[in-house]
Amino acid sequence: MTARTAGPGFPGRAIALAALTAALGAVVAFGLLSIASAQASPVKALVMIAAPAFLILAVLWPDRAALVVPALVFSNAGLVLNQDYGVPNVLRGSLLLLFALLLTRATWRSALWQSTPILWASVIFVAVRVLSAIQAPGVDSSQVAFGYMYGLMVLLLVTALAARPRYMRAMAFVVVLTAGGIAAATILRRAGIGGTWMGFAGDTPITAELQAIMNRSGIPIDLAARVAGPVADPNFWAQCLVLAIPLGFWAFKTRTGHASRVLSASVIVVMFAGIMYTQSRGGMIALVIALSLWMWWQGGNYRKSLVLVPIAIIVALATTNAATRFSELQGLTNASQAEDGAIRGRLSENIAALHMWQDHPVLGVGADQYSSNYREYAKAIGLDSRAERFAHNSYLQMAAESGTLGAAAFIGMLVTAFVAGLRARRRLLEAEYFREASLLEAVLAGTLGFCIAAIFLHQAWPDYLWMSLGFIAGSWLLAERVRIDRQEATS
Repeated sequence: MTARTAGPGFPGRAIALAALTAALGAVVAFGLLSIASAQASPVKALVMIAAPAFLILAVLWPDRAALVVPALVFSNAGLVLNQDYGVPNVLRGSLLLLFALLLTRATWRSALWQSTPILWASVIFVAVRVLSAIQAPGVDSSQVAFGYMYGLMVLLLVTALAARPRYMRAMAFVVVLTAGGIAAATILRRAGIGGTWMGFAGDTPITAELQAIMNRSGIPIDLAARVAGPVADPNFWAQCLVLAIPLGFWAFKTRTGHASRVLSASVIVVMFAGIMYTQSRGGMIALVIALSLWMWWQGGNYRKSLVLVPIAIIVALATTNAATRFSELQGLTNASQAEDGAIRGRLSENIAALHMWQDHPVLGVGADQYSSNYREYAKAIGLDSRAERFAHNSYLQMAAESGTLGAAAFIGMLVTAFVAGLRARRRLLEAEYFREASLLEAVLAGTLGFCIAAIFLHQAWPDYLWMSLGFIAGSWLLAERVRIDRQEATS
């Protein structure tokens, strides 16, 4: 048995104790300030109770506490509690604490810094985005850099955990339960039960586009008809559910207990209902493609069931308001006369992105600067009179904001992830790691759907993508370890 010696400076236990003391002090101070300023609320009180318990768990068992990370990411907890209740961003604070605590443990310290092709491709992408912000006049490049450093931290954390089969399966099931729980809350909110569920079932804000439609028709729009989840936009919430639904099918297929399978099946039904109630055209298209890929990979009866997909689409369209949404796409043939303002607006946004790319071909107009440049380009296009808009296409957004280098880095990061994921899948199947390979298939299918939905949406909530890339990178590490073990066993 070898003796364990403390490294230079404070030993890990002392650092953990100091972090716990500082964190508890901050929580208590925040609570006292909230009470003193008469801003206390039941939600803040709940956070005050939960935060110390989580911090204690993080200090004692940081690897187990890290399993909560997918739930925090998928629920968008940090921004929901911050914007709706003034609570400090619990997600970023929790991740920083977990990252620091895991670094005090030798086994996890080495796991957090493992190199993967996905990590290097992500670093290149982040470097280009930060460089594009630096070269743009009037842009706070430090804020852009901080946001992307946080994204890389999510990637590193999830990668380190997903490289271990037990943790990977546990995190995936956490995502399924979180997505199902929020989807259920959005449905209950649509039925008029429970309000916005502390912000996680979200209100759909009245945008300029919706206001223009109401003014033109004279008929108020029932915003409750479309559910938005914790991201306050139905289309983005549909994109998030596309990422989670294949994981729900994976859970149903691989869970062994009867209660667990019933729970997984229930969650699948709830998530399907949730995505139908978003009435997102892009989300539904992405979901069909993602599930078709997953079913093809499963083979057997799953692959045969692909013939039922068109029937399921027809039934879904016939039983929801989504059919009306798709019928509005006929305005694409004449966008200037389209009744749907979204069609005119998105066409204008896409054309503006192309013009920005043409005018700034190398590094674009600057990271996150599309909206501030949109009005100038929209005037010349003449399809949309709104002021600040977003690209509503992640790939054109990267081209407009970060030029050819940014678009190439973004697409390169995604291609690297899928190539690495497919290679890892093949190696896991060869080594008979069937459960892990099946989980990776669900992640890849969901990520593909997420990226297809990104054709219609900009990168407003990148945390979900960083999380899915972490799952793929962790699977790649696991597959590499399995490959090396097999080579050593046969040599």
